[in-house]
Amino acid sequence: MSTPSAYKYSPLRNEKYEIRVLSILAGPDESPVQCKMKTMSLVDKYMEDYTALSYCWGSSPKKSVIWIDNVRVSVGVNLANALIRLRRMGIELVWTDAVCIKQSDKQEKSFQVRLMTQIYSKAKVVYTWLGLDSSGLSAFAINSLKDLALSTPRRIDSLFGRTSRSRLFSSLNCDVCYRCNIPGCKELTVSLRDFFNWEYWARMWIIQEIAVASDIRFLCGDTASITYDQLAIAIRFLRNELKCWDGEVAWAASNHRRVAKIRNIYQKGSLDLRRAMALAKDSECGWPQDRVYALVGFSSDGSILVLITDYEKTLEEILCDLTMAFARQEGCFDVILTSSDKFRSQDLLLPSWTPNWISTSSWKSHIHVLERAGKIKRLANVDFENKVQRLHTRSFDGKTMSLMGTQLDTVQDTAWMANPQMSLTSGYNL
Repeated sequence: MSTPSAYKYSPLRNEKYEIRVLSILAGPDESPVQCKMKTMSLVDKYMEDYTALSYCWGSSPKKSVIWIDNVRVSVGVNLANALIRLRRMGIELVWTDAVCIKQSDKQEKSFQVRLMTQIYSKAKVVYTWLGLDSSGLSAFAINSLKDLALSTPRRIDSLFGRTSRSRLFSSLNCDVCYRCNIPGCKELTVSLRDFFNWEYWARMWIIQEIAVASDIRFLCGDTASITYDQLAIAIRFLRNELKCWDGEVAWAASNHRRVAKIRNIYQKGSLDLRRAMALAKDSECGWPQDRVYALVGFSSDGSILVLITDYEKTLEEILCDLTMAFARQEGCFDVILTSSDKFRSQDLLLPSWTPNWISTSSWKSHIHVLERAGKIKRLANVDFENKVQRLHTRSFDGKTMSLMGTQLDTVQDTAWMANPQMSLTSGYNL
């Protein structure tokens, strides 16, 4: 058998906002997926309808093979399985990052990453692939959730009436059902934990992919599927009516809850980059730069704060640039107050004025400090921004900061930063 070859990508024209999509050819399930690569322009008003794939690359080193333009290409097993499922469904045109972007070309990757918000928002459908589901538990969960969304509330109302439904479930939760051996509840609880424990839910990039999509459909195993709206209705019913959202199920669903919350905020048009980073702080990604880049495209001020997506830059450089951008955006340097040795990483060589924006433990401190800075200004009735000249910054070597301003007063003494739980006015006269 021949070994996989390096696929030869044709260059994309950035000025045309071109992307590549796979055209999946029909074939039996047992055969490798065969595709043709097509180039499309996102600004072409006659562009064909296409779908986009949201999935997890996975940590498994195992590889599979697909054929692109008669070239044997090595891909991750999870991607190959997703394409087989899409082929079975008759899906023809699909965008997927692993093969539609030339991953070895950092310049192309940087530009394509900036287009991903458009790619997923313009896709007719975004298909979310969880995995093969060898145990069948996630498929059971999906089918149960779909049934809950489509018919269970109506069936209960027809039997008991809507008012009685609330009384019926007021004290009933999964733990009670399990202890009373009520049929189906134990299986549902176990399957829900399995469904929400997929590696997919913890992935950083899915936040943008789900937030901007108009039509989302989750796929698992050979046939199981559920739409985003159906999933939301079922979860709301379980949480509010059946109270079946306790303990391990609630913990397992925390990643999904984070994604759903960010999508809701984005759809209302109020998601800025700093808030997106705070909400997504526990998500995972393979490239450290993506802790910022995965959130830039769909946040309201992302394109202003991060002008260029550049994978040639180190994470330290990106965080320094981001701190400078926050300072310029706010017209002051309150952001420096959130930089602390407490959250320094041994792996990141950051200057003293740059907060560790990607630290999962530091965001609470960031928020408290910035809130206190604003309160102090209001309590003291001081408009620092108008008294300080327009912020000037210069970075000679990328890590040295120079500031120019107007002298307000002389610092007589210094003290440790207040504990986040301390009251601003307790014991002090401001």
